[in-house]
Amino acid sequence: MSSAKVSVSVVSKRAPSVLAEGPHWDDDTGRLLWVDIAGKELHILSPDGQTEFCHEFDKTVSSVVTCTKGDDLLLTVGTSITLYSVGTKSSKELASVTHDPGLRFNDGKCDPEGRMWAGTMADPSMLGTMPKGKQEGAGSLYCFEKGTTLTKETDITIANGLAWTNDKRHFFYVDSSPRKVYVYDYDVATGGISNRRVAIDFSKDLSLGYPDGICIDADDKLWIAGYESFKLTYWDPFAAKKLQEIPLPVAKVSSCCWGGPDYRDLYVTTSQHELTEEERKEQPLAGSVFCVKNLGMRGLPSVKFNNS
Repeated sequence: MSSAKVSVSVVSKRAPSVLAEGPHWDDDTGRLLWVDIAGKELHILSPDGQTEFCHEFDKTVSSVVTCTKGDDLLLTVGTSITLYSVGTKSSKELASVTHDPGLRFNDGKCDPEGRMWAGTMADPSMLGTMPKGKQEGAGSLYCFEKGTTLTKETDITIANGLAWTNDKRHFFYVDSSPRKVYVYDYDVATGGISNRRVAIDFSKDLSLGYPDGICIDADDKLWIAGYESFKLTYWDPFAAKKLQEIPLPVAKVSSCCWGGPDYRDLYVTTSQHELTEEERKEQPLAGSVFCVKNLGMRGLPSVKFNNS
């Protein structure tokens, strides 16, 4: 860690989101993008932090990435992979993975080759459409490339964070329900994953909360958002060793990504979803997006969707 004191500040001047998620740094423009899943909104913060674009959808929007070609964005909306134009505020569905109204996409991110990976889960707002006993393990992990969607994993309950190592040989994936971060062997040429095993098990220490969104740094260490924990944690995933905790003023820490000059700032999304009135009073910044500085580490660029 840096010898300078770690600082945590709110980046958005708007009212906090209900469930901020999926931060993505656009290194071409210096913009920060994120979504509000429960609010069904896309947010884009200008480089100077003074202007924030917001667009509301008619379904949950759970992740956003920029594209290698053009100014369009790739989103996961409901159970669809969707291309969105900021200029015209128009959307085009590219693929749909299911028509089950009880499911929705959750976290999504691009792999080193620019393929879009995203997982589904039972939609808490639509649980009446799915028998309770079928909600566990109802989700799947998908990969979208060149108009084709492939199922990569099944039996997932709360599909969450994704990250790939710098040598492109390993893939990390979170299922929040069992509180586990899994690691797979990864074939960058084909996008194949195999040999799943547990890398980090949060169920061994409930103070860590539930592992949610993740990002990886230049040293292949994982930064994990702890939902219901008031903190981010920093890990050596191959030794299952926690190296550091970064306290935050909100319980529901949802995700993180690197950005800023040389990718040394960590942007962190949080949630106020389902907080009680008393908890909201105790956590007035819940739902805010934070910037953590002076960590002394360098991150990696957010990968764009390869639409070329």
